[in-house]
Amino acid sequence: MKSVQTYPDVHTDHITSFLPLPNINPHHVLCTSGDCTISVLDLRKIAAVATSEDQEDEPLCSAFAGNSSRLCIGTQSGFVTLWKSGEWMDHVDRIAPADRIRKGDEAPSVDCMVQVGDGVIVGAGDGSIRKLGFRPNQYGDVIGKCEEGATCLASIPDGEDWFLEPFGEGWVVSASGSKLEFWNTNESQEDANEEEEESSEDEKPRKKKKKSKKGPKSSGASSAFFADL
Repeated sequence: MKSVQTYPDVHTDHITSFLPLPNINPHHVLCTSGDCTISVLDLRKIAAVATSEDQEDEPLCSAFAGNSSRLCIGTQSGFVTLWKSGEWMDHVDRIAPADRIRKGDEAPSVDCMVQVGDGVIVGAGDGSIRKLGFRPNQYGDVIGKCEEGATCLASIPDGEDWFLEPFGEGWVVSASGSKLEFWNTNESQEDANEEEEESSEDEKPRKKKKKSKKGPKSSGASSAFFADL
């Protein structure tokens, strides 16, 4: 099978991601590149209709940020830059890496992202899957962690025809090495850890209490405390 159309030399380096912009212009596609720029292509033309300034940071992935007029782009440095449609020269804001960076340390790259409802889920080079929040713009809870790093993310559509429909709304699937993993974006890793701890506590054998030979104790102040309940 041959390609039906080619856009030669759109960027001076490899293209790292592309994102259709149907709500902005049905003929436009956003591209991010290893040359540290982004571009907007018109599918009816051969040249880019807009190209950004050098971002001095490699953009790796892109997604809509809650609505059709704003987008976010993940970078090699771990920052997420925020863009407004029509203003493609430079980003309007950015979100710092999730964890504090000690002097000399590098934050994990933001390798993939996907829009889920009004939010965005990002996958980092260290394998962590996180929520991205807006107003305020900041990283949210860790949903989970892939052992080999998250290379791509996709949201699971809602609807009765989808085989995971019983799982409910807000699920994403990640690729990590040769493995696919499913995550509930409504829960955090901390919640999952607490559930595991509670489950393990319930599974522990309970010790039988020895029967006391003494007679029943007077309820005293304890009875007075619960008297009104």
